[in-house]
Amino acid sequence: GSGNLVANQQRIEGVRTFSGQTVTLSFWAKADASKNMAVEFSQSFGTGGSPSSSITGIGVTTCSLTTSWKKFTITTTIPSISGKTLGTNNNDFIEIIFWFDAGSSFNSRTNSLGQQSGTFDIAQVQLEEGTISTPFENRPVGIELQLCQRYYQQAVGQGGTLARIYNNGASSGLVSLNVFFKQTMRSIPSSISGVYDINDGTGQNFSSAGNPNQDSFVLTVTIPSGQFLDLQSYTASAEL
Repeated sequence: GSGNLVANQQRIEGVRTFSGQTVTLSFWAKADASKNMAVEFSQSFGTGGSPSSSITGIGVTTCSLTTSWKKFTITTTIPSISGKTLGTNNNDFIEIIFWFDAGSSFNSRTNSLGQQSGTFDIAQVQLEEGTISTPFENRPVGIELQLCQRYYQQAVGQGGTLARIYNNGASSGLVSLNVFFKQTMRSIPSSISGVYDINDGTGQNFSSAGNPNQDSFVLTVTIPSGQFLDLQSYTASAEL
């Protein structure tokens, strides 16, 4: 249908990124047969308050793929955000969109790519300021992990326990476990969930946490006197 689409969207934190600047995108791509793929840039001003409307259709380019790897280079100018209003939720971004299939509703954003099916491969994607495509930069794995953990973290305890706290009181009561993230997250996580148990009992799911911030959260549970609370695992997401 006209609204059908298949696309790969890569969001880059901060709509101020490359505002009013010329950028060059480079990547390698191929497909299971000769066919086209479209590439588009967009700007989102986030949510919360009264942000400006998103800008789409920036630098739309058609790439002719074959069954062999081929390098593509696209140079375009990202519009200035001067006079624009950003949302208050700290989730504005610029975006690179690789379009593989697009109904007619997206003609202006895909150079009328049209509908198709197949297998597409993309590798070594790099975006940089200026008009020159430089060799792909392989960052150290440790650096990549830290950057990823600003957006999403998952932790599982060795032997089933990440952290433990005891109730040494005379009666049942609330205990609070302060949990610190491995890496400061880019914003307060939009979701925190995980599994805990009481006295090595059955694991229980939780889908919210107290006092979340960019560095930690608090898990508060009522447990009987003389027993303990184990945090088994958690996930935290601050993705765009």
